[in-house]
Amino acid sequence: MDSPQGHGQTGPRPHCPRPPEKSGGNVMRVDELNSKIGSRIRAFRILRGLSADDLAEVIGVKKNSITRIEAGRLSITAAQLVLIAQKLSTTSSVLTGEQPATEGGEV
Repeated sequence: MDSPQGHGQTGPRPHCPRPPEKSGGNVMRVDELNSKIGSRIRAFRILRGLSADDLAEVIGVKKNSITRIEAGRLSITAAQLVLIAQKLSTTSSVLTGEQPATEGGEV
């Protein structure tokens, strides 16, 4: 009798996808994603005339955390991203780059 581990298996083996390479293919690395999101947050914050303190207050962190987020050195949660997007009068999709911003940063 054939075993489930594949010893003596006569049919085709089921496809088991390999995990993505650490920095290859179309998979964006976390640090790259953080950097891109942070840059967009900073650009929108400046466009809207807000300070890092203004954003820090919205998500309940200190100003230096906003500086680190904008530099791509600190990840944010989905909830924080949504709150920041609301304060910046845009969407989280625009901040992540999934959706392009129009002139003036509106969607």
